[in-house]
Amino acid sequence: LPAASFGSIADGSFEKRFEVWLNDHFAMRDYFVQMSKIKTYVLGVREFGDVYYGEDDTLLRKLSINRERLKKNNAALVQYAIHAEVPIDLALIPGAVDIWSAKLPSNAPYVDQRAMIQDVYQSVGQDAEKSKKQNEESYVNCINLYDTLAAHHEESIFYHTDHHWTSLGAYYAYSAYSEAISHQVSVFTEYPDRLLSDDFRGTWFSDVPLTWIRPDEIHAYVP
Repeated sequence: LPAASFGSIADGSFEKRFEVWLNDHFAMRDYFVQMSKIKTYVLGVREFGDVYYGEDDTLLRKLSINRERLKKNNAALVQYAIHAEVPIDLALIPGAVDIWSAKLPSNAPYVDQRAMIQDVYQSVGQDAEKSKKQNEESYVNCINLYDTLAAHHEESIFYHTDHHWTSLGAYYAYSAYSEAISHQVSVFTEYPDRLLSDDFRGTWFSDVPLTWIRPDEIHAYVP
């Protein structure tokens, strides 16, 4: 139970902390949340807040784009490249909701991350070229990871219940990056495949705790 004081009661902070505490300690809370999600699913709904339930028990989060923030981030990146006085490698990572867009429910809105990434690269590249007039050593090297991940979309390159990519997905991105900078690529099949867990349920499963969703496996390729 959160501690109460005159100040916390007066400013309303105690009430907020008490509400959080009550929600966390409500008897059988997880059970009732789970039953509510199952009821929603049975009614044909495949959208749970910001998370979609897709094919193959895949949970995919909606993507929203703040264009103004994106523009500011592009400008900040170029300014960083100018002042750092060293080459900058930029490799934007597409999310599972794009690479696995075929798994989305029917009529779910789709944001083309490939086009978005290309727009960012073009914008940053143009600004970076202008910056080279100020400093010939300052530039941004934009690296394409999208096509590599898309080429392996039928593999488990993302977790089905989480927003992270798997060790396999990270390896493919590492390979694309290494090739882009002319660095020798290590072949992961040369390393033992170590199963770290076969019962991983990630962040999105907390939002959509449907009992039949199979857990993910976590693998590591250790030299």
